[in-house]
Amino acid sequence: MNTTKNSITGDFPDNFNKIVLIISGIIIIFGLYRAVELSWVCDDMYITFRYVDNFLQGSGIVYNAGERVEGYTHFLWFVILSFFRLFGLDLSAISVFLGILSYIGIIIVYFLITRKIELKKIPLLPFTALALSLNYDFSVWATSGLETSFYTLLLSLTFYVYFFTEINNTKKLVFSGMLMALACMTRPDAVIFIIYANALLIINKIIFKESFNQFLKKASYFNLSYIILILPYVIWKINYYGDIFPNTYYVKSAGDSYLKQGFYYIWIFLDSYKTTLISFAVIPIFIKLLFQNGTFQQKIQNITGNISLLTAIIAFCAALSYLFLFTARVGGDFMFARFIIPILPFLYFTIEQSLKYFLKNSKKLSVIIFTGILIMIYFEKGFRDELFIKNENGKISRVNSTETGGVTDERFYYYSYWEQFPKSKNLAEALIITGKNLNPYFKDLDITVAIGGARNYIGYYAEFKNIIIDNGLTDKFIARLPITERGRIGHEKHAPLEYLVKRKAVLGLYETFRHDTKQKPYAVSYIRIKDLGIKFAVEIIYYDKETLNTLKKRMGDNFIFTDMESFVNNYISTVMRTRSVDEVKNDYKNLKEFYFDFNNDPGENVILGYIGN
Repeated sequence: MNTTKNSITGDFPDNFNKIVLIISGIIIIFGLYRAVELSWVCDDMYITFRYVDNFLQGSGIVYNAGERVEGYTHFLWFVILSFFRLFGLDLSAISVFLGILSYIGIIIVYFLITRKIELKKIPLLPFTALALSLNYDFSVWATSGLETSFYTLLLSLTFYVYFFTEINNTKKLVFSGMLMALACMTRPDAVIFIIYANALLIINKIIFKESFNQFLKKASYFNLSYIILILPYVIWKINYYGDIFPNTYYVKSAGDSYLKQGFYYIWIFLDSYKTTLISFAVIPIFIKLLFQNGTFQQKIQNITGNISLLTAIIAFCAALSYLFLFTARVGGDFMFARFIIPILPFLYFTIEQSLKYFLKNSKKLSVIIFTGILIMIYFEKGFRDELFIKNENGKISRVNSTETGGVTDERFYYYSYWEQFPKSKNLAEALIITGKNLNPYFKDLDITVAIGGARNYIGYYAEFKNIIIDNGLTDKFIARLPITERGRIGHEKHAPLEYLVKRKAVLGLYETFRHDTKQKPYAVSYIRIKDLGIKFAVEIIYYDKETLNTLKKRMGDNFIFTDMESFVNNYISTVMRTRSVDEVKNDYKNLKEFYFDFNNDPGENVILGYIGN
């Protein structure tokens, strides 16, 4: 009797293999279901939506008509969305749909890779595909409206095409170069993978002692196919926007490294998803093979001759290159996991191939260990939830971003219930309702409005004629302001009051008012949103009588502000003579900055006469 077959080091019975295959299928379906269930569109994506609409309306690829500023970082994603918008499709719906398609594509790619390595039509345990299906944040970032899922698909396809297809080497190089060009047009940080790919070609030349002509031929196929696609785009971009870098590069002062914040951003992800650290198991394998007996050429042959191990090492190094050269250097992002998701498949793939190398003689043990890791991945959501979500006696609330280094669970922030908006199911819905309520009053009004964080939903649906985003995402001047103190990434710069006045921004929809409202209480106005049963404070940046009166006529009781002509008359008749000359001088200074500099009012001369000017 053979007892080895059913021991921990043996094989499973055939019927158990079928059960594992069924469970694998269920996990993949579950992952897709959860990605759809968690579908969302983040606030920042509504910036791109405005670009799309302006482009299709003939204003150009601009946020505000006449202002050529690249306030997005995903040109190809913008082009794809614009194409579907031509057919009248809703941008939020199509961005979610395309994100889900990209997610499905990624799962399929890694299923095919496992099948290729295992030489089986249906692999027993496609670990990478299953791990991605169970990772909560991979499901979150399947959508968001942003390019994250599509970008990850392009990187995954490049990996698959070059290492796991049967086409000849020349075609592999050409197609890989083309895919990387598309990736760079989707996110400019993909240039790191271009550099990495060329480094691999150089290493390959050195190790295998290729002639310079052989190396040049390979490098040319890859780089020329990349350049042919990317060069026209770069030329157009510089000509159209006047800069090779997107405006967001300057907003984040990406020319300056922010390593402390960047490594913190990486660490809180790795600490939440502790299983990703298993990917480092590839390092001792690599060291072991380098120090084994034999010539250097034999050692290299042992590595390169094992496609699963070779690609695991390459994937791991690609992930580290991205994390160190991009994610850490720019300080990560304020959205948890966003700048790690693109290389997460590489980490799980490294785990899959590394453990299979260690467990190559035990199919049963490998299934047990992989199953254990998959269970851990599913429950790791609890670790990341501890960072961002409070549960006090069953009451769920958000952890303030100041407690998490400025990093937030962006989806939970916008798609959880807020007590301030009892008539909406979440913040995103409340902001969209607000924008739609404001639209009839603002749509054809010649006005510039400044908006702060979490207000892009409002800006898009209200259709303000001109919008200044407070942190400078779509404004060259604000983006290039110096950072006085490092803080929450992407939110460290703010439009100065003087600049907002210069740009003739009348209203400010943001949290931190520019005016000292104790000195200038008249700078505070209120807008009532009947569909939500709320009113919120809005700053009047400067008193534009004509615009404010027009809004009052349109909005009626839904717009509450101080009539400055009446205020000045009342001040002169009842307040001025009760105050000292110095106090009146200070009052006049405040009134001048806010009102007199922009309006003719005879009351100004009365006040000047009182203070002796």
